[in-house]
Amino acid sequence: MRIGIDWSRAQKKNKTGTEWYSFYLIKTLHTFQVSDEIILYSPQAIPSEYNINKFKVKILKWPFVYLWTHLRLSWEMLINPPEVLFVPAHSVPFIHRQRTIVTIHDLGFLHFPEIYKPLTRWYHRVSAWWSITRSKKIITISEFTKQDILSHYHIPAEKVTVIPLAVNIFDTQINHEDDPLLTKYNIHKPYFLFVGRIEKKKNIQTLLVAWQEFKKNNIGYQLVLVGPDGYGIEIFNTQIKNDRDILKIGYVSEHEKTLLLRQAIAFIFPSLFEGFGMPLLEAFAARCPVLCARSTALPEVGADACLYFMPTDFKELVKSMEQIIHDNVLRDKLIVAGSHRLNDFSWEKTAQKTLSILSKI
Repeated sequence: MRIGIDWSRAQKKNKTGTEWYSFYLIKTLHTFQVSDEIILYSPQAIPSEYNINKFKVKILKWPFVYLWTHLRLSWEMLINPPEVLFVPAHSVPFIHRQRTIVTIHDLGFLHFPEIYKPLTRWYHRVSAWWSITRSKKIITISEFTKQDILSHYHIPAEKVTVIPLAVNIFDTQINHEDDPLLTKYNIHKPYFLFVGRIEKKKNIQTLLVAWQEFKKNNIGYQLVLVGPDGYGIEIFNTQIKNDRDILKIGYVSEHEKTLLLRQAIAFIFPSLFEGFGMPLLEAFAARCPVLCARSTALPEVGADACLYFMPTDFKELVKSMEQIIHDNVLRDKLIVAGSHRLNDFSWEKTAQKTLSILSKI
């Protein structure tokens, strides 16, 4: 049997959650002994260092920035379709095989439409409806998202399967106090860390209000924001630039992110809406205590390994920040719980369950 997989998200240079899911899932599938022929569809050549030579790669060139999946991949599905098509990220092409499987990561655009650009919001609505109603099978990444899908779309529950994400664990050692990476970004300890898009959906507004309140009684700390700019960044930029204790350092490599997590006093994740919350697992792997919003899928992923706060209550976030800097017993408890929590997630489990669905369909 020929299984086609959309590789376009995994190909992106600066990856975030959805792209990393595509990348590590396919890389892990490559380590398995698979009897089926797997074809990766890509808009451009795949770098040789990705080392996926067991799979066939089909480059589908497209001169435009947008609509590669809906138009170019559609044409391929019309003229030379595989038996099964797997789309790891949301968008099923207009023309597709009856046996198409899609991963839907979240429906945040339905719950918080105001934090998306109008065109982006429209695209997500149309694309999600098309993908969910036209696919043979839907994979989603948390029980929360499964129930969200079932409540908004009239599809049978057995059509949706939950397969959680995982995390790539880097073996990064911290051998001395004055790490060159901190010097590179002008970071000093102790610091709180946020990793993700700097945007409204990640609830940066509440984080910045809480930060100003925290500083009134706690001096000498920094807030480090790691990640690309997102929707609403212009609202936050002025406050960020005018506060010398806030550093916004943009996108960093996975290696650098792990180093920053390992040296942070805590990782703060105040997001309003998450289909899963991969950054929680990254913090657990780096043995960094986690302060997390009690929202959507995050408690499902974090379980007892996070100190939770209501996402719109900046005072509760401040209280959590003060708890973590004063209570070493609590810090150690969260670190141990995070390490144990990681045992429930692995890319091998994710890939094996995914392959089972692809093969059985």
